[in-house]
Amino acid sequence: MTNMEPSEPRSWVLATIVFAGMALILATELVTQQGFAHGFLYIPLVVLAFYAGGVRFLALVTALAVGAIWVGFLLSPPAPEGFSMGYVLANRLGAAAALVTVFFVFYHHQLVYEQERRWLERLRGERERYEQIADVIPIHVWTAGPDGELDYVGAQCAQFSGASKQEFLSAWRDFLHPDDCEPTLEQWGRCVETGKPYLRELRLRRADGEYIWHLAQAVPQTSADGVVHRWLGAAIEITALMQLREEAKALDLRLQDTVESITDAFFTVDREYGLTYANLKARSLLGLPGGPDEARSIWGKGRFSPSDPFGVQFRRAMRRGEAVTFQAHFESRGVCLDVRAYPFPDGLTVYLLDVTEERKQQQELKLLRAAISRINDIVLITEAEPVEYPGPRIIFANEAFERRTGYTRDEAIGNTPRMLQGPGTQPAELRRIRRALEQWRPVRAELLNYTKSGEELWLELDIVPLADETGWFTHWVSVERDITAKRAVERELMNSQRMEATGRLTGGLAHDFNNLLTVILGNVDRLEEHVPLGSQPARLLRVIEQAAERGRNLTQSLLAFARRQTLLPETLDFQDLLEEMRPILEASLGQRSRLVILTPDEAVLPVHMDRSQLESTLLNLAFNAADAMPEGGVLEIGMRNADGDAAVGALDADAGDGDFLVVTVRDTGTGMYPDELDRIFEPFFSGKATGQGSGLGLSMVFGFLQQSGGSIHVDSAPGSGTTFTLLLPASSEPADSFVEPVPDVLDKGWGQVILIVEDHPEIQELVAGILREAGFQTREAEDADTAIEILRSDAQLDLLLCDVVLPGGLSGTDVVAQAREVRPGLPIVMASGYTGDEPMVGNPSGSSAPVLRKPYRKAQLLTAIHQALHKGV
Repeated sequence: MTNMEPSEPRSWVLATIVFAGMALILATELVTQQGFAHGFLYIPLVVLAFYAGGVRFLALVTALAVGAIWVGFLLSPPAPEGFSMGYVLANRLGAAAALVTVFFVFYHHQLVYEQERRWLERLRGERERYEQIADVIPIHVWTAGPDGELDYVGAQCAQFSGASKQEFLSAWRDFLHPDDCEPTLEQWGRCVETGKPYLRELRLRRADGEYIWHLAQAVPQTSADGVVHRWLGAAIEITALMQLREEAKALDLRLQDTVESITDAFFTVDREYGLTYANLKARSLLGLPGGPDEARSIWGKGRFSPSDPFGVQFRRAMRRGEAVTFQAHFESRGVCLDVRAYPFPDGLTVYLLDVTEERKQQQELKLLRAAISRINDIVLITEAEPVEYPGPRIIFANEAFERRTGYTRDEAIGNTPRMLQGPGTQPAELRRIRRALEQWRPVRAELLNYTKSGEELWLELDIVPLADETGWFTHWVSVERDITAKRAVERELMNSQRMEATGRLTGGLAHDFNNLLTVILGNVDRLEEHVPLGSQPARLLRVIEQAAERGRNLTQSLLAFARRQTLLPETLDFQDLLEEMRPILEASLGQRSRLVILTPDEAVLPVHMDRSQLESTLLNLAFNAADAMPEGGVLEIGMRNADGDAAVGALDADAGDGDFLVVTVRDTGTGMYPDELDRIFEPFFSGKATGQGSGLGLSMVFGFLQQSGGSIHVDSAPGSGTTFTLLLPASSEPADSFVEPVPDVLDKGWGQVILIVEDHPEIQELVAGILREAGFQTREAEDADTAIEILRSDAQLDLLLCDVVLPGGLSGTDVVAQAREVRPGLPIVMASGYTGDEPMVGNPSGSSAPVLRKPYRKAQLLTAIHQALHKGV
């Protein structure tokens, strides 16, 4: 049995007949002798059982029939006498075999039938699924017979057209666009005739009447002998594709127009370096006005060469398959090109940009950057904003910024110029700069800044704004010049001018003061002659004299500072002078300190200076050393010869030409701070406590040395002592050994006439009184004009006593010159409290007349008169 059919019979009537027939045959077995072929009677019943119940029922009936044959053999009466039992068994076996054979025949028939039926059902199901899929997918599915007539369309096609499937099948040609109908049918006819696949773009009418683009295609189904027995086709809507194609075409045209119109050259080559495309600029650059077809290769005259930089890079890009970017000079056109070559499977795309002008600008910019980097002035570029705190950030700083400030550019970039400001930066100047920046105005200023190490740095700033092409200010440029040295020179000049002004003022005051002192001291001398010694008036006169002498010393100090005193230089042995002064120098240091005078390695040169002022200089230095060593110490004085300019330059000193004696005065005292060193030679400046010094000592030393053609330099630090280095002008002459004695008792005059030229009435009266008391006659003149008039007259004159400074346009030196002219042999004595116009070293105007320095005493006046009269002119 098979499982193709159920075991129940399909017709109970036929089944009843089958079972009834079997029962009847079996019943006949009871009355029929063995040997009768009852078993073959079951064969019709078996056939009838197949139609009554199928294969399974057939198997059941066959089994029952075979069983009934052998049951009947047992129930049948014995065979007639002489009837062979073998025949009986063969008959029974034959009938059973016939029944089994019939069963298998019908079983095989039913099996084949079931297979065919199932195949047809599966085929029917697949067709239904195919049609369902065809109806669902958005594709028009259709089939056609061998003659090309459509016999099936999917639901999508019917839905699209708005017609039923049958209506579409019968009139599908009517749905073609009129312009597409003839070529479509013509191509379809050729494909049906040749059996070749069909593919075409066509337009089909939609239900709303609009024609929609479709891509229709069909493939033939052929038999083994190649005969087409069916066409399978489909049509897909390609409206969007057609739109994209149109857009791509338009875009291609626009792109081509764009590439043609751009000012940069663009071309493509194949792998053989043949031009496949070149835009207008490229054709012009390569000399191809008609297009790339005129020259299939990029190599050639006026184009490129495989061995030039262009060819080398093109071949490299093609060989390696890598993009290259380079710049090279195109000799044929005399331009510099920026080249980008991009390989693709079929060749190379090349983009050429003319950068001749940009290259020139880059070279200029590079040169400008190099120049800015090398100049000595600081250049800073900052952002434009913010002006308020913390200020615009620095975006550029040149090398001069690093050299002068000590900051690196990395430290400056991103910071603000405030990084250079410090405690001494002027707030008022900063406010002025800010106001200018807020109004976008250029500004110039001088600002105190500080280096990274804290050193003061004066900068002259020139700040200007930078604007873009729209006029918007984007940056500030600040050019900053280091004027630290200039400010120092200006400060020195101001100090010098201040000291010069102070000197002139001091000299003027000293002149008037010396005149007053001359009157006081002269009258004291005259009164002493009429007052008894030891009396109260004599003691009072002594007090007046001492006060006047202190005033004279103070005046001499002021004149020394102002370099206005009249010096009487002489050639001195400095070593001997020190030995003579040793006691007073040791006394000035005190008992706790020690004086050491170093013996030079060689004989030192003599110096040509005023002895009294040089002694005063050494005493002042000793006094300062004593004040710097309150707990005691050592004052060391050394000396050596200097080789002219070399020594002066080594000490950075300001002195005249010639050789010098270098004297070092070194103490082991407390030393000085830098701010004290800057002002040490200023008048009235003192590092001592109030009331312990006038502040004129070192000023006098400085003035005396400057006036004498020397200089002084000081080195000191807190706790390290102080060293003064003096440059004293040396002399090639030996030291003077003769000192002219001053007579103790003056002889009386014998009536000689002396012309007194003095503008101060008190001095004129004093001098005239002293001279008349000494036996002389006098004539007086209060100005140069009167004196010259007397000199040119016939009046008797034995000596001219003339003040240097006189009122009016002529001075005492002019009077002396006139006296030399009109009275050549007349002795002359000059008096000076201070002169601002005469030479200060030697006698005025180069004359040999002695100079009587005010304030002078009676004895000094008479000594000068007697010496002049005795020596003559």
